[in-house]
Amino acid sequence: MSYQAKKLINDPRDVVTEYIEGMVETYPLLQYLDGFPNIKVVLRADVLGSTYDKVAVISGGGSGHEPAHAGYVGEGMLTAAVCGDVFTSPHVDAILAAIRAVTGPKGCLLIVKNYTGDRLNFGLAAEEAKSEGYNVEMVIVGDDCALPPPRGVAGRRGLAGTILVHKVAGAAAAAGLSLADVTAEAKHASEIVGTMGVAFSVCTLPGHVTSDRLGPGLMELGLGIHGEPGAAVADLQPADIVVSHVLKQILSTETNYVPITRGNRVVLMINGLGTTPAMELMIAAGKAVPQLQLEHGLAIDRVYTGSFMTSLDMAGLSISIMRADRIILQRLDAPTKAPFWPVSVEGREFYGECGRVTDHYGKSFEQGEWTIGEEGGLAEPWGSDHMGGELKKGGIPTFDTQGKHGEITTTVTLEEEEAIGTVEILRDLLELKSKHSTIPVGKVEPTSSIVQHFGIGGMSLGAISRETHEAIAIAMNRSSGKSNSRGGGEDPIHWSPLIDIIDGYSPTLPHLKGLHNGDTATSAIKQVALGRFGVTPTFKPMLTSLGSKLLKIESREKVINFRGEKVSAYIARLRNSKPGAPLISPPHRDMYSIENFAQLIFDLHQVNPQAKVSVKLVAVAGIAIGADECGFGSIAMIEMGCVMARICLTNNYIVGVASQREELRACFPSVPGDLVNYFVLYIFFYWKVLVAESGLGCGDRPPAKIPIPLPPSKIETNVELFAKPQELSEQGCILEVAIRAAANEIISLRDQLNEWDSKVGDGDCGSTMFRGATAIMEDMKKCYPLNDAARTVNEIGMSIRRVMGGTSGILYEILCKAAYASLKGSPVITSKEWANALEAGIAAVSKYGGAGSGYRTMLDALIPAASRLDAGVDPVNAFVISADAACSGAEATKNMQAQAGRSSYVSAEMLALVPDPGAMAVASWYRAAAFAVESRLRPSKD
Repeated sequence: MSYQAKKLINDPRDVVTEYIEGMVETYPLLQYLDGFPNIKVVLRADVLGSTYDKVAVISGGGSGHEPAHAGYVGEGMLTAAVCGDVFTSPHVDAILAAIRAVTGPKGCLLIVKNYTGDRLNFGLAAEEAKSEGYNVEMVIVGDDCALPPPRGVAGRRGLAGTILVHKVAGAAAAAGLSLADVTAEAKHASEIVGTMGVAFSVCTLPGHVTSDRLGPGLMELGLGIHGEPGAAVADLQPADIVVSHVLKQILSTETNYVPITRGNRVVLMINGLGTTPAMELMIAAGKAVPQLQLEHGLAIDRVYTGSFMTSLDMAGLSISIMRADRIILQRLDAPTKAPFWPVSVEGREFYGECGRVTDHYGKSFEQGEWTIGEEGGLAEPWGSDHMGGELKKGGIPTFDTQGKHGEITTTVTLEEEEAIGTVEILRDLLELKSKHSTIPVGKVEPTSSIVQHFGIGGMSLGAISRETHEAIAIAMNRSSGKSNSRGGGEDPIHWSPLIDIIDGYSPTLPHLKGLHNGDTATSAIKQVALGRFGVTPTFKPMLTSLGSKLLKIESREKVINFRGEKVSAYIARLRNSKPGAPLISPPHRDMYSIENFAQLIFDLHQVNPQAKVSVKLVAVAGIAIGADECGFGSIAMIEMGCVMARICLTNNYIVGVASQREELRACFPSVPGDLVNYFVLYIFFYWKVLVAESGLGCGDRPPAKIPIPLPPSKIETNVELFAKPQELSEQGCILEVAIRAAANEIISLRDQLNEWDSKVGDGDCGSTMFRGATAIMEDMKKCYPLNDAARTVNEIGMSIRRVMGGTSGILYEILCKAAYASLKGSPVITSKEWANALEAGIAAVSKYGGAGSGYRTMLDALIPAASRLDAGVDPVNAFVISADAACSGAEATKNMQAQAGRSSYVSAEMLALVPDPGAMAVASWYRAAAFAVESRLRPSKD
């Protein structure tokens, strides 16, 4: 009985794009191309194709197999992953965009699982990239050992063993090998790995019901990663028996899929298919290792257990075995930053290092005072007071630390920190490492640019004094940063620049000192509370940048009633509330629903539709997380002179930073320049030094998404438009005659081709070819550059791509792209170059389509034609002779058993009645073109 599965998703159509967004947010070293929904590419954030000095390694396929393939993007593994929709091959344009984005001078290797859609789409993208000047190779992985040796082009499916090939290729590329060598290692790895899967349930596509095809008590042997049926359905068996059967199938000497014999060393991968618990996977691993050792005589060098290539929510596992040698183990052990690769040489050490670091961190803070259960840190009274004094001098703060367990005097400066080895914060225990060389500080992003990413959160007016609030706003405006108005409105006098300053004082803000003409106390971000208090008619026009907080609830915390009357007459005027009321609850204990926020944003946009809305998430530690900014909170108050912020709720803070009492506010000690000094002399200085040491030149995290790269020709010329030449050369005339004759022949044969195809296929061969021929005729009149034969061939491929669907359309475009790559660069094409171009096209179609001579496909006409193009010394005669060979080859398909396409499912008796429609189409247009060229160059004597 089918049922609707429970899924944590939104719209099923958006699952892949939302998955990618989550991946990139989680792993800062990843980016994606800004091309949703059609182009879904995850790539390394540290790679720029035009300057990348290593071979790029790209893989991908349909989604639903996570963490494959995006989870394996990272230094030492994949450079990019192309994601299709769930169980759907990615589009050619997406693959091509990935190639353009990450491929540098050393070229690119595509690693493709052996599925028809993946082979053709990646193949077409590869040929198009080659035509643009990229150096591209492709390795197809078919590691499935479940099914009997197949007949024809279907081949073995690509399964979890592909991940091991990714690792080998990625490590080889990271080692600096050439494209030829990386390709050779990947191909070798693909030939020595075998995989078989066992499923205990089928998978459920997002938005679909769960099938009941595999009933209770049953398991399916050899089920594919897309849920396609396997080799057999059997009764569920214990783990020992299941593992034994799978190992015997992979290592079978009858199929001889994997060249592994007794005495070999191997790598073992136990892969969960989606919902198999780690306990069950470890049971399988524990049974597989001794069986391989004792029953099969193999030595196990590595065991990888986990979920590497899944099938959505399928329960089950697959086992992969790869023959190991020194190079294979070296590649598998090489370090990588791919987030989901489980183990590496560095990976084994990492967890131990983390333990040692946290131990040292804990010991370092045993020497200082802190409140149990709260964070330790430098923001203690001694540190705040010392830092404030140094900032008033305009210097860089240093620290003398005295702990309760003994005195340690440590002076921290940028120059001496490493030498002295001071340990005060977690960063002091970590060494900055970068693959980039150190650069001069002067080459780092300028301070004027860095400051624009900085913002101040802080506490609301009422928790801190008016003086503090205004001084922070003025300081951030001077620094080109952003301050936050906090919920509760804003004083209109803040909206105009101060122009009445004398000796640092202003009659407008008489309670402040250290002011400059032109200062403004307005906040760049207008925070609006859910209750909208303070949003008065005069405040509304200022709503140009809106800020609000989505706050995490602490269910164990109670609402706190501040002691002291925090709502002064001034605050009451701003908020239209009653003076003298106590301030109830810190906002961090509130919880706002998404619906409340949606309504608030809608209401504010009615006032100012152009306003930018920023909703920040506030974590338990009080860190505001924004997409493009670095936020500071209580540290700004500390630089204003606050040394014991946690007593602010008593309204008795002695220096007036966090108080509303007039007599205490008069003791406010600071000026806006103190906070400016903090940022410019301290934060920015440290920031720039660290960035310079890393060799990056910019302190930003890489952006989550980057633009889709343009083809090289578009980069150079912005736009590339072809038009039919006003006057044709002799070569252009010949090309026009040949194209017209070929297209007209196909147009006239539509019904005949459909009739043949109705007997051995799906009956649309003629209609599909008709669409392509019609488009070619129309486009030739408008835009084919007929005097440039190479580009004309490329444009024919584009015409086909626009209108011809299905496998035939992709294969014809591959043919054209490969021929174009062979022809381009030659202004005049000789008969020899035409022959080479045809050979290149045939090789590409065979490589990516998987067919060859005798498979009953279009190649059975093209291959004989190519073999006769060099007949004799007269190229025209050779063209005609090769056309006859194409016709003979097409007719001969009547006697062939189909090994590709839908015809492979048709009986031999039915196939003998008609030739292959695809081969006949090739023979027809090829012969028409040959005769047209002959007529043009050798007109009849009549």
